[in-house]
Amino acid sequence: MECDYNYAKFYCYVEIKNESTAKDIYDKLTVAFPDTHPAYSTIKLWCRDFNTNRRTSCDDQPRSGRPRTSRSE
Repeated sequence: MECDYNYAKFYCYVEIKNESTAKDIYDKLTVAFPDTHPAYSTIKLWCRDFNTNRRTSCDDQPRSGRPRTSRSE
């Protein structure tokens, strides 16, 4: 089984609510998913965003610009 970023983000959210540190969360994800866990910098970013209420849900935030789709004709 591989670590999906949405699940990892939700896990991070729950652990933040339980007052875990970014390092603790990263270590647990590394043990559970040694090959497919998010990077430590990503976990730190999510933790910071959840702690400062910049991110209030686990959904991806909308991005400006053109969507990443292509079309072949």
